[in-house]
Amino acid sequence: MNRYQNVPKSVYQDLYNLVQGKDYFVLTTNVDHCFQKALRADNTFVEDNGWHIAANRYQTFVRRYKDLNIVYLELGVGGNTPGIIRYPFWQMTYKNPNAVYISINLSEAYIPTENKKQSIGIADDIGEALRLLQNCHSLCGYILQTPTSNTRL
Repeated sequence: MNRYQNVPKSVYQDLYNLVQGKDYFVLTTNVDHCFQKALRADNTFVEDNGWHIAANRYQTFVRRYKDLNIVYLELGVGGNTPGIIRYPFWQMTYKNPNAVYISINLSEAYIPTENKKQSIGIADDIGEALRLLQNCHSLCGYILQTPTSNTRL
């Protein structure tokens, strides 16, 4: 696949539909340009001025919800960069009894023992899992923000 071409699946649109109207932040290590089409690479990481601005917004978001109801939704994070998304999500879930950690990963939907009571592991295709989450809103209302809930996804 050409990394500058849009992906043929509806995963990104389904993800947006799931979080639309909620306070959310997308943190990605993908360099497929599906979230941001124009980055430059330096000798340490793929970053530009926009990346630094987004990093500051992310830290502000994390500070704002550190003790509140929040869902950390990890989609397909593998073993190459766990220190950017996976490990911090585990730590933030562990430190916040109001947090829920969800891992959707075809082969690595691992849940740490310390976080089992606050976590959901879904070993499935991300696209299928997102469609199921959208379709089960009445069953999964505790995960998705509803008018009577302040949980953030």
